[in-house]
This record gives sequence, structure tokens and C-alpha cells, in this order.
Amino acid sequence: FDTYRRLIPRRNPEHTIKQQQQEEQLNRTMDKLAGGLFGDNMWGKLATNPETQKLLADPEFVKILQDVQKDPSQMSKHSQDPRMMKVFTVLLSSMATDFHSPDGMHATGTATGGYSKERAAPSASEPASRDEKKARPDFSLYPEEERAMKEAEWEKEAGNAAYKAKNFELALQHYEKAMELDPNNMTVLTNRAAVKMEMNDYDGCISDCEKAIKDNKEKNLRTDYKIIARAYARIGNALMKQEKYQLAAQNYEQSVLEFKDTKIQDKLLEAKRMAREEQEKEYFSPELSEKARKEGNDAFKRGDYPEAIKLYTEAIKRNPKDPAAYSNRAAAYTKLGEFPHGLKDCERALE
Repeated sequence: FDTYRRLIPRRNPEHTIKQQQQEEQLNRTMDKLAGGLFGDNMWGKLATNPETQKLLADPEFVKILQDVQKDPSQMSKHSQDPRMMKVFTVLLSSMATDFHSPDGMHATGTATGGYSKERAAPSASEPASRDEKKARPDFSLYPEEERAMKEAEWEKEAGNAAYKAKNFELALQHYEKAMELDPNNMTVLTNRAAVKMEMNDYDGCISDCEKAIKDNKEKNLRTDYKIIARAYARIGNALMKQEKYQLAAQNYEQSVLEFKDTKIQDKLLEAKRMAREEQEKEYFSPELSEKARKEGNDAFKRGDYPEAIKLYTEAIKRNPKDPAAYSNRAAAYTKLGEFPHGLKDCERALE
């Protein structure tokens, strides 16, 4: 970062205000990048990466990392240390991945036949092998007030790694431990829901997501709205698996209200379509359709054309494949001068 800053020309009286503003903007950007690299989730990423996990066994190097985390500008003091360069490379690579994965994972479980590749859920496509004992840092080295949060972050990252290896039981253990250490971390809760989804525990998935939504509201946790949107979407996924399409559509709608995602919008349209088809199947009755059509004929003979249209429409809903109901309704529309509607019904009857 210091090297980048030295590339900025020194100020002189000839600098314009615009140049000064650009310099200040670059400084702010570099500070933000440094803060992102050495954030609270740094330890979990280093502990679950085979190239850096063994470095955490050295208390002296851990102390250096803690100093850099507190003041990223100290990175320049250790620029010749190959260990620090390895850490920097791993964190920078992870930061690039996290840009596309808000909760630290790459894909989500499937929904109805499916809802796949939702942003920021664990991906089961990448195997992850690691030695638990070697990967786990000695958390007693951290200050007491930071210990629980650091360990919770490590457990979350370990859960993500277990998910990638399709070891769902182990992933659940890590997420549950992370929840014990940091019960207000809704990302962990929604990640655990994604694992339960993969294990076909749809009720468990729904329960975890509903708890995340409820806790965020009641405890005023101010969780990122994208995570809450994700919770609603995963409830929708589970409900689609259970063929509860109307409820699924309601949860997809809530998800889109929290955060507009085109993939969720597509799932919403699909849920509504399937809910509509389900309602049509439940409503289908040729017997009741015929009864409504005959009542419509009686109304037509009385000259009560609006009532006839109402009854013919009911007959069509009960049996959409009956051409007689469309033909009769076309006649009623014609009597009222509604020729476009009558023409449309005639075409449908011929179809």
C-alpha cells in the first residue's frame, strides 16, 4: 500500500483541486482495501487454507499478524518476509472471491428441481481436505474479549470448508459451535439452513431461516439486508421442495423486497405459475362446470346477460377445456356489444 501511495506525485502549488481530490480518493480506497484484507474473518481464511494454516502455529508470527491487523500500514515493515507475502496473496485471492460471495461461500443448495446457484451459499463443487488439529489455531493466544469472536469466525470458515467437501454432518457441527460462540451471527444461521436444505431437512432449513429473520428484527441486529433476503429465498426453496407453491411465492416476494435479485425474481414467477396450476387442478370439476353452464343458459334465456357471463366464466374455470362454455359466453358478450371479447371466446372455442 505504501508503494502505491509513493506513486502519487507530491503536491505542489501547480496541483489542481481535482488532482488533490483524486489523491485523497486513492488514499481512502487503499485504506478501505487494507481494512478488508485484515478484517475479523482473516483468521478463519488463513486457518482453512493449507498454505497458511501451519504459519498460525508460530506465536511470534501470530503476534505480527495481530499488529498488522490493528494497523495495516505496518505491512510494509514485513514486505521481505515470505510468510507475510504468502498471507497477503491468500487474503487478496479470498477477497476477490468474497466480492462475489457476500457470506463467504460460493453457491447455494437447490430448490425445486431447481433453485440453483443463488449467490453466497456454500458450494458443494469444490473438495476441501484439511487436518482439523493442524488447522485450528491456539485461541488462548488472543485477548479474552476477542477470543470467542475469532473462534466463531474460524468455526464458520471450517463449516464452509466441510460443506465444499460435502461433509454435511461435519459442517453442521462447525456451524452449531459457531452459533454457540456468536449467537447473533445470522450468516452462520443461514449457512446452516443451506446445509439442512442439502440434507433434505426442509423443515429444519425453514426453521433456521425464520429464526434468523425473527432474531434480526427482535434484537435489532441490523443484519445486512442481503442476508435477510437470502433467508427468505431459502425458505422459498424449501417450500418449493414441499410443493407449497403459494407460500413459496410469498417468501420469494419478501426476498425481492429486501434485495432485488433477478434469479429470485425468476423463481418467484415460477412459484406463481405452479401455484396457479395447482389451484386450477384443485378447482377442476367437469360436473360442476356443466351445472354452471346450464345455469348460464337459463340466465341467457331470461335476458340476464351479465349473470350469464358470470356463470359461463365459472364453468370455464371448472373445466377450461370445454369449448361449449366459451361459445356460450361469446354469445352473451355479443348481446352486450362486447365484440372483441366475443371474438376472443370464439377463437378459444375453436382451439
